[in-house]
Amino acid sequence: AGKDEETQAVEAARAALRGCDIRLLLAEMRFMQTEALQAVIAALLVSSRVGGPSEHPPHEPPDEAAVAAQHRQALELDLALALALQNRDRIGCLWDMLFTHLAALLRDASTTHAVLTRAVAGLLRLASRALSDPAVQKGAIQALVLVANLETPTLVAVAPTVAPQVRGLLEHNMELVRRGNACQGVLLILDRLSRIPACAPAALDTLALLLLDRAALPPANFAACVASVGGFALGAQATPVARKAVDYLYALHLRVSNWSMHQPNPAGPEAKSAPSEAGLTKAGASEKDGELGGTVPGLWLQVVARMCDITLARRGDVRDYAMLSSERILLSSFVGTLPEGAWHPLFALLWRLLHGLVDEAGHADIEKTPSAEAGPALEKAQLRAWLLICTVMLQHLRALTALPEFPEHFLAFLTATEAFVATSPSPLAAECVPQHLGNIIDVMEVDGVFGAARPLLWEKTWEAINRFCPELYQSRVANADEQQEQPPPVEERGGGC
Repeated sequence: AGKDEETQAVEAARAALRGCDIRLLLAEMRFMQTEALQAVIAALLVSSRVGGPSEHPPHEPPDEAAVAAQHRQALELDLALALALQNRDRIGCLWDMLFTHLAALLRDASTTHAVLTRAVAGLLRLASRALSDPAVQKGAIQALVLVANLETPTLVAVAPTVAPQVRGLLEHNMELVRRGNACQGVLLILDRLSRIPACAPAALDTLALLLLDRAALPPANFAACVASVGGFALGAQATPVARKAVDYLYALHLRVSNWSMHQPNPAGPEAKSAPSEAGLTKAGASEKDGELGGTVPGLWLQVVARMCDITLARRGDVRDYAMLSSERILLSSFVGTLPEGAWHPLFALLWRLLHGLVDEAGHADIEKTPSAEAGPALEKAQLRAWLLICTVMLQHLRALTALPEFPEHFLAFLTATEAFVATSPSPLAAECVPQHLGNIIDVMEVDGVFGAARPLLWEKTWEAINRFCPELYQSRVANADEQQEQPPPVEERGGGC
């Protein structure tokens, strides 16, 4: 009789379970007391670890019992996460136990793929809810760092799940991510995803949400975005991804160049209401010390530096595209608004760009191109870089000559030109160099740059030019002699006695 009663009870329980709607059950459990809710979730988490895959011998195909245990573990984890997400207003009370459990699953090499994807998706969804809770916001950022630091095999396995979850987190918490420390965690994850070819396009599209948002970015987060999008351009295996990253880097140039040089916030719909960020100082605050830091010119220089890195580190179509974007950046009207302290670091970047292109040893770790194309392509890049520097100098010569250190910059330009001429035997370069140098010197003479205030600059200039382009001086002397030999024009006077 007792056995029959037990059988009937089991059947009744099974019938009750078959008729149970899990969604309604979870919805009803939202009204549980906090202590009871914590106990239920803790029980589900503990149960999901009992008899899990770690107890199955490795290197053996799972038997029927092991498969059933894996399904049960995944189901119980799903229930625990669903119950926690249904109670998002109490996520602070549940965070510690959930984070500890999920972190253990992600670090456990024996965790099955099904459970692994559930764990990482659940952790990112919980972090998305926890970011808005000051009590557990630091824990949410810690979860982002944990995902970013997953072992490479683990991250590759869960990457298709991570990418959309990070996008959802960013869309749900744009303001918090943009202006807070969570930005660093999101960028760390996207940087890791950029190294996985299948996920790089989706990761870059997620990054674009942050880059193209019109609201203000604190200096630290802006600099981190510059570094992150530069990493996509440098490391992307697919040319379309690298080119799109270059476009986004140029968009950051447009963004920072539209910022007022004397205001800590971008000019835009949120500029008046956005709080001031420490570190984004006025343009002239630290010019005398040459420490631009988080100033508008300093942030712009970081964009230029990253674009130079891409130009030096890539070849073929990506290099040409980065060079084109560099030309658009450096020939923009924003350059004319740079304060005195920004010119020295800008020219340091330009010298590095040109020297990097002419120095073959600097390309030892660059991706290889067919030898038939490498020579002409490199010569073309060298000439474009040199002409770009010439154009920048001509456009802003009066502002540059007013700098006390202008002679140093100009002689450095001649040194870089000498290195360029020595490694670029193309006829086009041989024609361009004397012509453009002559134009620069003509303008400098007209503006009185070689006057009494700088008595040695004229001598040092021709001493440097005669080492690599003596024909320029000879042609100028010949032209001067011809002008002296020509008789003065005779004035025609009207007739009459």
